[in-house]
Amino acid sequence: MSWPVFFGRRGLLEQAIVLAIGILALPKAVHAYRPFDGTDADVLETGEFELELGPTHLYREGGADFLIAPAVVLNFGVAQRLELVADFKNFVSLHEPEAGHRVRVRDTDVLAKILLRRGALQGGQGGQGSRGPSVAIEAGVLLPETGESSGLGAQADTIVSFAGDTVAVHLNESIADNRAHCLEFFSGAIVEVGRTMPIRPVAEAFVDHVVHGASEYSGLVGAVWRYRDGVAVDLGGRAARADGIAIWEVRLGFTLGAPLWRVGGKRMVSGE
Repeated sequence: MSWPVFFGRRGLLEQAIVLAIGILALPKAVHAYRPFDGTDADVLETGEFELELGPTHLYREGGADFLIAPAVVLNFGVAQRLELVADFKNFVSLHEPEAGHRVRVRDTDVLAKILLRRGALQGGQGGQGSRGPSVAIEAGVLLPETGESSGLGAQADTIVSFAGDTVAVHLNESIADNRAHCLEFFSGAIVEVGRTMPIRPVAEAFVDHVVHGASEYSGLVGAVWRYRDGVAVDLGGRAARADGIAIWEVRLGFTLGAPLWRVGGKRMVSGE
């Protein structure tokens, strides 16, 4: 595949650029849970929107090379303690496929994330229960993937976050009836160091196991740079092994946040 062909997808790229320019003008603190596969036990305030965008990831699985262009997560704070999440990844093969499609949309889902317990992760927001672990659940529908013989699925994730002045740890335990209708388990941990620093090192490890199927063991190291209020940039390198096949991935992206509507007569801004 040639680079001009890939960047010729003008509609998608233009929409992303326009959306990014609009959001850049609207400041708020971002959660920045790129570049991870798991997440944290926090939700957006009502009326807030967050875009997590990886314009281009480099992905190698065995001897096959792909661009993930883009990887998108859309987060909406729709009510108190409730956030809606929609995401997908667009895989573009860099080789002539022997069969099937060169472009495939994968990891498509729509989820609801509910904050069950306000803890140390929400301590800076002035709410009650600002000590101890923060606890959330995230559950929803796994949508069919294009170019695949897959159907609907469902998953539920329990997230527990422990946050101190310098270190935060986020634990994810997930169970799913996947798109092939096999039982699947995910266990992951995210570690962040230097939570108050502009650039903080991060790491993630997870195990994903399909009952009577393959297991994936993954490790990621990277950094998140809080460029300014409303904008964070991330970089991560991931190495994994699934069913004896090596996986390598480089992730580069950013998170943009903005208030979308007013609540109680005023526009929502982080910290209000």
